[in-house]
Amino acid sequence: MAWRRFLDDLSWLCDNKHGGETVSAVAAQDLPEGIKFWLVSKHKASFHHLEWVLAELKTAQEQSDEGATALALRVTVNSIHFSKNKVKNYRRFLKLALAKAKEIRIACIKRQLTFTDVRRECLFNELEALTQITGDPIAICRAAKQFSQWKLLARLLRSHSSLETRSPWASLWHYIGRLGCWFGKCEGLVLTAPDLASALKRMLPADQKSLARELYEQLANLRLYSIPQSFSENFTDDRLMGRVHAEVFLMEQFFFNKFRFCGGEKYIGCSKPCCYCCSLYIRFHPGNFVLRPAHNIVYVTWIPPLMAGLNEESKRKHNLDIMNQMNAYIRRDIKEEIEERMPRREKAPDSTSGVNLLSFLSQ
Repeated sequence: MAWRRFLDDLSWLCDNKHGGETVSAVAAQDLPEGIKFWLVSKHKASFHHLEWVLAELKTAQEQSDEGATALALRVTVNSIHFSKNKVKNYRRFLKLALAKAKEIRIACIKRQLTFTDVRRECLFNELEALTQITGDPIAICRAAKQFSQWKLLARLLRSHSSLETRSPWASLWHYIGRLGCWFGKCEGLVLTAPDLASALKRMLPADQKSLARELYEQLANLRLYSIPQSFSENFTDDRLMGRVHAEVFLMEQFFFNKFRFCGGEKYIGCSKPCCYCCSLYIRFHPGNFVLRPAHNIVYVTWIPPLMAGLNEESKRKHNLDIMNQMNAYIRRDIKEEIEERMPRREKAPDSTSGVNLLSFLSQ
């Protein structure tokens, strides 16, 4: 589990843009001459950042407690600056969520509902102070990491939840958690690195990672395809294009090239949980890969990797076999939802807050 989280956190640090199309995926190949880390990302700058982070983590085993703390802070600060636009977007969405929460608060006060006690006042004061931090991405991320009102926010989230609309409390929870993630993830990477020292010490030097860059170019070429006309006619936007998702693309590269995974664990790290289709693709893949966490959002533009431009019949059959199993599962899933008259659900974010809601509700 530590190795899986390590790969996921590395992927997350390389995903420096906000939005669903910026997912990064990382896997580690075990070679006789060393460990090669593979990264699939839409942004070339992510490769340089991954190389820098891994080089820093390679020194973790040699650090004293004070040195490890300094190392974690150095990785955190560098990673936050690398993702400063992402931090800026999180702050903007946090501010919008707070404005909606204030509207609810004013409405409750007008209706003489209990919403004015000291604890709630402290919550809003801390939220206000958080959103007022501008121009310093390190400061707002540190303040989010030190946020002290999780317990009350968890109760408000539970009492104001809705099946159909996303409550501002859920958004506040999500974006505060996201902003605090850099400190938590970087500290976790530094703490875990000594336990994974043998793998990190065997890393191939950066000048031997040309294959990773070739993989990036392959993904760039594979990202967009026109989807079948019979399907696209159902949509008004004729610019709708199919997309290959990073984690399953990297998985297929390891499978078809018969790459050996570091530690023997067939796990692909990713900066976000899997979508519905990626989760099913991994589940029905003959390579017996480890299932990843999933948010199960359905993207109608999803297409399987390696489907377009294939000349080898065996690879086409490989994709077709997986897709047939996926289709059978999806049909059963839809039938079950119709029979049970499942209500519309609140749209979940495609990333996680990193904060365990149940742990605060149980307090």
